[in-house]
Amino acid sequence: MAARTPTKKRSLYDILGVPRDAMAIDIGVAYKKRLAALDKQPDADPNEIALVREAYHILCQPRERESYDASLVTREERAEAMTRPAPDLVLESEDDEQDRKRRPLIWIGVGAVALLLVGLIAWRQATTPKNVAVKEAPPAEPETPKPPPPPPPKERNAKEILALASPSVARIVAYEVSGTAVPMGSGIMVAPDAIVTTCHGLPAGGQIVARIGAESLPATLVVTDEDLNLCRLSVPRMEVAGLAASAEEPKAGDKVFAVGQHQGTDLSVIEGTIKELKAGRVLEISMPVAASASGGALFDAYGRLVGVLTSRQRGATNAALPATAIAQMRTRGTPAPKAP
Repeated sequence: MAARTPTKKRSLYDILGVPRDAMAIDIGVAYKKRLAALDKQPDADPNEIALVREAYHILCQPRERESYDASLVTREERAEAMTRPAPDLVLESEDDEQDRKRRPLIWIGVGAVALLLVGLIAWRQATTPKNVAVKEAPPAEPETPKPPPPPPPKERNAKEILALASPSVARIVAYEVSGTAVPMGSGIMVAPDAIVTTCHGLPAGGQIVARIGAESLPATLVVTDEDLNLCRLSVPRMEVAGLAASAEEPKAGDKVFAVGQHQGTDLSVIEGTIKELKAGRVLEISMPVAASASGGALFDAYGRLVGVLTSRQRGATNAALPATAIAQMRTRGTPAPKAP
């Protein structure tokens, strides 16, 4: 009866079916496939499943895998390395003996050439004039550092919004023929020589004055847009650049700040939110707009002008016109009255 050949013990790599130089991702994929294949077998050996899990647990960790790889050198491999024949001794031939004798002469020749070169370099340096100016390369100009990007906008509070708006939000006063001063609401300086306000209440005749801080400026009505209920006043040129309208319209739920004459004769700010954008492009806001604040400014949380306050707009008790309407203004409806 023939003797049975002993079976070779499987390594962890054999259990997973991967080579010894497999990468970690390959080991992970092989582990999943091997488990899936065993799960499909109704009579799968639990010991085999345990071996697969153990193989993955060891091979997926670099330190444990390194220790395991070192243990794979079997006794047979070490014995085979020890029984390998040593290389035969090679004797020098006569030609090699002659080459060995000629080597000192070669080195002597190399040294003589080196000494000759050193002497030649020293002679050239001694005969070169010492006062000859050597032109140096101009220093490289330092690169101009690129400016850092501007920081993102940050949200402002009510106090900061009021400080931002005060130089550009005016109080509008009309003087009747009798000389009586009548408050007409608020206005927004959109250019150094122009103020936008709501049209209702402006007198057909008489003098209009725009008050910004402690300064009073005579104003002339130049554009009346009754469709938008907006009027443009011309004032003497000031150093204030004016507020630029935001190109982005606010959305429902956005936090906003209304700046105008809400109480008394001084500017004040009220915080609220946008409720909705009504038909006819009217912003309904959560805070009340007094008649004295009509024509004032509506800012978003970042200090951008997003609307013009109005207290008389159909379909909305507390309303504002989008600031984008300022660019659409033109004379429509009743012609603008001329100031005397």
